[in-house]
Amino acid sequence: MSQKQQNRIAESWVCSVPGTVEYSLGDFDFSIVAGKLGLSLLSGTPSNCPITQITIDSRKVKSGSLFIALSGSVNDGHDFIDQAVASNCSALLIEKGRVSCERFENHAICVYETTNSRECYGRLAEILFCYPSSSMTLFGVTGTNGKTSVTYLLESILRESGKRPGVLGTVDYRYYDPSGVLIRIPSSFTTPEPLLLQQTLRKMADDGVDSVVMEISSHGLEQNRIGALKFDVAAYTNLSRDHLDYHCDMENYFTAKSLLFTDHLRDKGKAVITYSDQKENWSARMESLCLEKGFSVLSCGDGKGRDIFPLAVNSDIRKTEVTLQTPNGICSFVSPLVGNFNVSNLQTAYAMAMVAGISPVTIAAALNKAKGAPGRLQQIAVIPDERSFRPAVFVDYAHTPDALEQVLKTVKGLPHSNLYCVFGCGGDRDSGKRPLMGTVAGSYADVVIVTDDNPRSEDSEVIIGDIVRGIAIQQQSYPWLVQRKSDDRGFVIIPDRHRAIQVAISAAAGDDIVVIAGKGHEDYQLTRLGRKFFDDSLEAAQVLSDWKVESLVKATGGECVGDLDSRKKLGFIRTDSRTIQPADIFVALKGERFDGHDYVGQVVTAGAGCCIMERLPESSLSVPVVQVKDTTRALGDLARYRRACMKELSAPDVIAITGSSGKTTVKEMSAAIFKEKWPERADAPSARVLKTEGNFNNLIGLPLSLLPLSPKHKVVILEMGMNAPGEIARLTEIADPDIACVLNVHGAHLQGLGDIEGVARAKAELFQGSGKGTILVVNGDDPRVVKAAESCSQEKIVFGMVDNGPGVPDVYATDCRTGDRENLSFVLHVHDQEILVTLQVAGAHNISNALAAAAIATAAGVDIQYIGDGLSAFKPTERRMQIVDGPSGSRIINDTYNANPESMKAGIATLQELGGGTRIAVLGDMLELGPNSAALHRGIGEVVATAGIDFLAVLGAFAESTANGAIENGMNRKRVHVFENKEGCISWLHGLCNSGAINPGSYILVKGSRGMRLEEIVEGLNGEH
Repeated sequence: MSQKQQNRIAESWVCSVPGTVEYSLGDFDFSIVAGKLGLSLLSGTPSNCPITQITIDSRKVKSGSLFIALSGSVNDGHDFIDQAVASNCSALLIEKGRVSCERFENHAICVYETTNSRECYGRLAEILFCYPSSSMTLFGVTGTNGKTSVTYLLESILRESGKRPGVLGTVDYRYYDPSGVLIRIPSSFTTPEPLLLQQTLRKMADDGVDSVVMEISSHGLEQNRIGALKFDVAAYTNLSRDHLDYHCDMENYFTAKSLLFTDHLRDKGKAVITYSDQKENWSARMESLCLEKGFSVLSCGDGKGRDIFPLAVNSDIRKTEVTLQTPNGICSFVSPLVGNFNVSNLQTAYAMAMVAGISPVTIAAALNKAKGAPGRLQQIAVIPDERSFRPAVFVDYAHTPDALEQVLKTVKGLPHSNLYCVFGCGGDRDSGKRPLMGTVAGSYADVVIVTDDNPRSEDSEVIIGDIVRGIAIQQQSYPWLVQRKSDDRGFVIIPDRHRAIQVAISAAAGDDIVVIAGKGHEDYQLTRLGRKFFDDSLEAAQVLSDWKVESLVKATGGECVGDLDSRKKLGFIRTDSRTIQPADIFVALKGERFDGHDYVGQVVTAGAGCCIMERLPESSLSVPVVQVKDTTRALGDLARYRRACMKELSAPDVIAITGSSGKTTVKEMSAAIFKEKWPERADAPSARVLKTEGNFNNLIGLPLSLLPLSPKHKVVILEMGMNAPGEIARLTEIADPDIACVLNVHGAHLQGLGDIEGVARAKAELFQGSGKGTILVVNGDDPRVVKAAESCSQEKIVFGMVDNGPGVPDVYATDCRTGDRENLSFVLHVHDQEILVTLQVAGAHNISNALAAAAIATAAGVDIQYIGDGLSAFKPTERRMQIVDGPSGSRIINDTYNANPESMKAGIATLQELGGGTRIAVLGDMLELGPNSAALHRGIGEVVATAGIDFLAVLGAFAESTANGAIENGMNRKRVHVFENKEGCISWLHGLCNSGAINPGSYILVKGSRGMRLEEIVEGLNGEH
């Protein structure tokens, strides 16, 4: 078979679920592969047994399947042969001597035989995917602890050296494709099963990966998951009690680990053996084994007898300074990792890179910045300004006695006051380690909180009972955590892991350390009810970002009056005294009608945890007060501080949208897109997309929209409105957007801005106030927006209708069509990609809004498929081009949320597009248009007349101006009606229904500024008012 044929076959096998591959090119001639594997054909004729699928799962068997019966101690594939045959399989692969040939005499299937089905399965996977590892350097790491950390560190070194590494391990399987996009495949096992492994390696090889770093588990070695893979460099980290429910004893466990070196290291491969302070000398035994096999061995670890060992190590709570003696001389670096076992991991990674020929300078440069693996003594970030009153929190995967001891021993040596340890043990696993872990925790920690881990099918109380039998310190009640003296030691049982983490971090002081152990990088919890999302790191980050009195002072620059207790837990920031919940923070705003200071007594009674005020009350309060000069400014400063904190901790994308019209629609369209990328699902945090709700877009509303931002959020989408110059500048200062979009400049809010050029200058404040790294999203169809962007140096993405300008925008639409009148379709173009989009909204102007949302998403790196799906899923929000049923079979276009001249024109154009029956425009005043209001309303009347609208009803102070504009431009006076109130307008519309003028096919546009409250007409027409 030629190389070209082999490659074609490799591309034709698809492993969608572990253990099963489908062939996409018809029938596969398995006899070729059978010959390579040296299989014996016991019965059947290969030409009569077409193969289209290969599986180890009898439940997946179908016509055309080859079922491989894997031997096993718990589940054995040979016990499921009858089920596979009953499912009409084409062929079987069994182990020699396990099944009698007579059993298949009456079945037209091929039966192949091998001496070891697991070994054969691994080799088969390599053949199907055309030996993908042959073009890559392979690094393997085995050991009980440290595998994941070492692979992350080695990956960083390889990237620093110019290599293109791929990684397969506990956290995920990952690599970068040729365009630099990170490809991440969820991890099913630390070491994937053979078909998934070889398919992943094939993808990596085809995408240019030249080095692969693998975690090799004892299960993977003993079950032959890695087939016949041979590694160029193999490393051993350590061995301690784990998986004894599978291996039975430590000797068997060691034997399984040693298979990496005895069976899977190339003849001229290099072995790295790491020594630790363990009593059992497993490292020496592994080194002797390698030397007996004739391998080159490089040792590292504590002690001058090693090839690599530390000359000096200095750790604090944020970093570790390391100086190593190596065969190439002395090497020094400063790692962001802490702890002695991380020094061991750093040495292992250094040794593996060194034997692979990477220079010491390159290795040191990588280790200076490599952050290691998630969930491996991972320190949860806290902004520098808050480190004095936030405890240092570490999340670690330690789920064995030895690993937990290593972690606690390490952090115990760091500067601190009290050490808190939150941990539990998994259910349906080795129960013998539970009291041992309890003993370890009680020996090192001042405060132990015993909680759930992954109880699986076991009773949580039983697991916790096993743990506490090993804890020597005194059990305490929950209140003790808050009341305890600094030298008190004890343990508390809090089964709810969420609550346990929250309580531990809240109880700890700024000079304390909290270790959350057991789950590490895992983002799930397994209980009797199944699998649910749970992420220790996220849980910790949420608590560490809760408001403290100190953070309120830092955010506002105010002065604290009262008790400054850093352990006092505060809730949400609120400005409405009626919504206060216990521990909330009340900001006493002063408005035209109300002064929040008058309600301070009420909020304290309701349980407020802190008040932010301009003037102090006559009598002291029972809660701390932060006194500021201006509470409105303080509210903005709080939101700005929150944004700065999250920028450093979780880096969500912050999007700011302004414009004279369309802000809310574009915000909602953008949110629909981001919800496709970050959907609601059981294996992820809820509500990862934060957006402005209602009309919260001004100097009070925007901060309130931004303040809920937390570590779980991936994106926040903010509207920015204004009535006067400088307001957008202040909102931009608060939001610090990553993406800034100016939709358009129209004649709105002229009362505060003078003229349309004043509007343009005000909107331009968003671009001008954004940072250098902000991406500007520019409407190429609006000359004033284009002009505003021209003076800015930031990266820009331009959207627009391609026919409207001289250049082709980055994002544009073609083939725009009206579907069933109330829908629109168009082809969306994003750079050189395109996708068909169907909008569930009327009005051609909404295509421009959709382009703006698409451009925003493009700036955030969202794939075009998510963009298309999100836009197609979008539905208009209430009172914004919302089409609802009306009387007599008519349809009402409810666009009553707001109005300015351009949005009025767009609404009337939509009414015109939806023609076919009677078309009626019910229009109210457009407010805040300044001295030209009458003329602008007259102009709207002209637009109505020109559009051929059948009836016009107008209300408000400028109703006569609108009516006269319509009549003067040819509209029949009898079809123009001015109403003093809404009741009269509703009655007239009902009269049209009774006369038959309004009937099925009729459309009624109801539109006006927010202050007109024209939604009452919609409600009245439908009997709701």
